[in-house]
Amino acid sequence: MVIDIQINNFICMDVCDHFLEGLSLIMSDIKYYAELRNLIMQMESDMSIASMTEIEKKVISALIILSSKEKKPVHLDQIREHPLVESMPQPSLYRAFQTLIKSGYIDKVGTERSGLYVPQTDRFS
Repeated sequence: MVIDIQINNFICMDVCDHFLEGLSLIMSDIKYYAELRNLIMQMESDMSIASMTEIEKKVISALIILSSKEKKPVHLDQIREHPLVESMPQPSLYRAFQTLIKSGYIDKVGTERSGLYVPQTDRFS
């Protein structure tokens, strides 16, 4: 009986240790996530984009990512397919584009129906 209790205590301590290690990793990950969110908030404030809606921030971010890869204007279809905006309702996407164009963060390139856009990255300096 005493041996069973000692074995059960060891098993319990081993399980508890593994649980606490896992919890520590989770808390570590969530802490990094929280710190990253705080850093992003600070950067948005420093770049004067904190007043943008989340949708506008996602749209401009997708455009900047795509245009830096392509080194040329980005077509609206490419932007629509980007993971940051692919689940976004189309009307919200178009509204964000109109706001970002009016605010000078995005320029339309080519004809009215070309669907090509470039970010005005100098606005963020």
